[in-house]
Amino acid sequence: RFAGWPFHGKCRMRGNAGDARLSDQSLVFDRALGRSRLKRALAGDYPDFLLQRAAGDLGERLGAVLREFAVAADLGTPLPVVAPALSGRAGRLLRMAEAEGGGADLVGDLERLPFAGGSLDLAVSLLALHAVNDLPGALIQMIAATATSISTPAATAAIVQRRD
Repeated sequence: RFAGWPFHGKCRMRGNAGDARLSDQSLVFDRALGRSRLKRALAGDYPDFLLQRAAGDLGERLGAVLREFAVAADLGTPLPVVAPALSGRAGRLLRMAEAEGGGADLVGDLERLPFAGGSLDLAVSLLALHAVNDLPGALIQMIAATATSISTPAATAAIVQRRD
């Protein structure tokens, strides 16, 4: 039991402290259902007005950053709206979608990023991180892929950038 814990022993922790996996009971979002709904939406007429706004905000925020990024990654953004915002700012842009049909370089899961540590200079995710079950874990993976620092401007994008 934890002193000062608000439930006073009514809740128990499951698993051991070294086990980073989430139990089925702690999952909030059905990620497979979310991916199937996204795939269906992408096959139809996906409304992109909010994504366009988020991409515009991203471009504005990155306007204050003086450096260029050799390798940038767009992680989970449903449509390819990040490329215009990074035009002239990134040497190479990798796009990872969570569902097929979005015209991405690869299809993957935001909770299990396929990037080696320090392999990216910039990682951007527009309107996609709100549906992950392990947000801290996803952000830790983004930080590891970019190396050291994180900034989350507003609620529209998570931007992780490596400092040299």
